[in-house]
Amino acid sequence: MEKGLSKMAKAIQKAMETAIESSENVNFNIPTGFINTFDLATNEGKMKVVNATNNSVPLKDYMDTELHIVDCVTMPGIRKGRNGMPDTECKNVHLIDENGVSYFSQSDGVARAVQMFAAMWPDFGKHSTTEGYLAIKCIAQELPNGNTLKTLVFVD
Repeated sequence: MEKGLSKMAKAIQKAMETAIESSENVNFNIPTGFINTFDLATNEGKMKVVNATNNSVPLKDYMDTELHIVDCVTMPGIRKGRNGMPDTECKNVHLIDENGVSYFSQSDGVARAVQMFAAMWPDFGKHSTTEGYLAIKCIAQELPNGNTLKTLVFVD
């Protein structure tokens, strides 16, 4: 980078170089330990991933609501620190229902539950359950320190 550029100009230049480099690598690889239930060999599957990750609603707005989940994408994320605490790494979780609505969470409890679902039902119920989906809801459990832990449970 040129010596006379401002910090902002350098950041913009770096971002542009990264974007060009990224556009040349057309493979969308899910890192080890992360989940993607969409078929990335098809344009339809690729478009669904993009829509799911770029157009999600907060899962926290649907607490205790039955959701019929058919797909999931998880990827590395950064959770914004609160009350002066530093930002922390997390998993971004996108749960997609039978109507294509994507629900987003950065909760560690939700991420752990999704890992368990993926281990038991790798297709998230599309072909492995009678209903064709996983009927779940997000609940919050209060911890002894006053914090809450969100998790996913099956609807009875």
